[in-house]
Amino acid sequence: MDHNKLINDLLEEMEVVCNQKVTASTPLLDEAQLDSFGIMMIITFLEDTYSIEVADDLLATHNFVSVTVIAQWALPLIKAQVC
Repeated sequence: MDHNKLINDLLEEMEVVCNQKVTASTPLLDEAQLDSFGIMMIITFLEDTYSIEVADDLLATHNFVSVTVIAQWALPLIKAQVC
């Protein structure tokens, strides 16, 4: 799994979750109006797609401000799962 693939996967999922196209730097909580239900949808997507477990301490809203931020903490979890 590389960073660009994860970003692209997240961008596709965000289009469904937020009901609009976003970029990697779009402020998800403000412009895309990502809410707690949307955050749970993203968590479920990551866990189901990449067979990872997202710890409760990662559920803080500051970890969901943009697709780039999500990828920064999700990619190490995915890479650890692959090893």
